[in-house]
Amino acid sequence: AEKMESEERAGLLSRLKAASNGGEALALDLRPAEEYQRVRLTRSVNIPLEELPERFFELPSRETRFFVVVSAGAEKKIPTKSGSHNWCVTDYFEASEAFWQAARLLQDGQGGVSEGGRQTANGSQCRPHHLWRPCDILDDVLEAAGTRVGSALDVGCGSGRDTVYLASRGWHVVGLDNLVAALERARQLASRFGCSGRVDLVQCDLRNEGSMRRLMLCRGDAAPRFDMILVVRFIERPLMPALVGALREGGYFVYGHFLEDDGAEGGAEGEWSGDSKKRLKKRAAKWPEDRKPLKRGELLSILRALHAEWEVILLDETKPASLGDKRPFVRLVAKKKKLTG
Repeated sequence: AEKMESEERAGLLSRLKAASNGGEALALDLRPAEEYQRVRLTRSVNIPLEELPERFFELPSRETRFFVVVSAGAEKKIPTKSGSHNWCVTDYFEASEAFWQAARLLQDGQGGVSEGGRQTANGSQCRPHHLWRPCDILDDVLEAAGTRVGSALDVGCGSGRDTVYLASRGWHVVGLDNLVAALERARQLASRFGCSGRVDLVQCDLRNEGSMRRLMLCRGDAAPRFDMILVVRFIERPLMPALVGALREGGYFVYGHFLEDDGAEGGAEGEWSGDSKKRLKKRAAKWPEDRKPLKRGELLSILRALHAEWEVILLDETKPASLGDKRPFVRLVAKKKKLTG
């Protein structure tokens, strides 16, 4: 019996090492919160199974590898409404005693085990982790900003991943969206990451230029309020003057949105699903001109027409969107400069 237990432990340890990918991959722990608090993998994220339907937005992109921990005897799968998923799950583990014995044998850099509020495996401090990622442009603007923090406006913040990412790095963020349910998810996410005090979530009709302008200037201060304007996967061209006007000199205008598929690099035929392309073109034909995908070069032209001086930090119209259908996409980070002359 002792030999069988040793072999089981060795097998689990080998699987854990492979699944953790040298400490690079995180674990999604689907056990109840009480079980998770008692004992857990250091590099793990807890989303109790019963909360998962409301928290799918906290799961990663299809390309991100992770593994799953479930309660002993629980079904080894991530349930979805359709009964299937496209996530890159490398392995499933039951939280048995043999599993925890194996996990405690992980070396530094591969992970470890925490029990209650203390670290028991490698002595490192537990830090909050998350499987989700913000939009890929944010890393570029934060690198440009360095240690600088300030106030940011996240237009169309949705469930709040970008808002919370910025707030967790010291920025004070106003997140706007018209969907009450999305704002509630954003509010809960900010609470879980301990940055609610730096997040102000506002329901706002993003298609109404007047309401946007009133919101941004409603505190009796006609001067620009924000050090960063962030807009991802949202377009309403009449709002651009209000957005540029709300950005302080020296602030960052960060924008990512879909491009027209004109067959150029990054949007060539075959780059994304033919079925998806047909469906999108059919819908787009009914959209008002102000909401249609951007043309190549259009975004920077709009900015320069509204404010003459910009330092372009990033302008990329070649990489597709970070979505399964690989639609053509533009990414722009521009710093608003003081007008001269």
